[in-house]
Amino acid sequence: MMNIELKPLINYCQMISRGITPKYTDHKSIWVINQKCIRENRVSFADARFHEGHSKTVPEQKFVKKWDILVNSTGTGTLGRTAQYKDELENVTVDSHVTIVRPSEQIYPAFLGYALQYRQPNIEALAEGSTGQTELSRTRLGDEITIPVFNYTEQMRIADTLLALDARIDNNKQINHNLEEQAKAIYA
Repeated sequence: MMNIELKPLINYCQMISRGITPKYTDHKSIWVINQKCIRENRVSFADARFHEGHSKTVPEQKFVKKWDILVNSTGTGTLGRTAQYKDELENVTVDSHVTIVRPSEQIYPAFLGYALQYRQPNIEALAEGSTGQTELSRTRLGDEITIPVFNYTEQMRIADTLLALDARIDNNKQINHNLEEQAKAIYA
């Protein structure tokens, strides 16, 4: 059996930070991703809301960037869920119940996303506080969650394989959805 060196997450991050406390509006402005938006290791905008950015500005580092990993950081049953932001959409942030983990240049970003996805049970175990009020400390997240050490080429190989598999899964889900819709139309 091969021994794989592990290093704390903080060694591979530019930033580990909670999101903002938004001032919600019905007008399209700045997207706010919340805990409901992070499910099954995917980011969905179906439950996202808008922040009124004119009266309450968002610091530049709190805007989500492609390949950031979003981690639910509060609540029993939701704390620890992870998803990597793979979109190009700008003007997106997260609320204060979500932590942004921004990969550094020394790690292949998709690899870090999959590594954290794999570590989700370990992240859940870092919950502190009473039932319903559990919180994830960003310091503990950075210090206690470990990431396997591989060279950059190996990180790319692993992550690109997993990205291709995820793309096929998403494609198959879309095909199934389309077939269900067609069946409903035929038999309605």
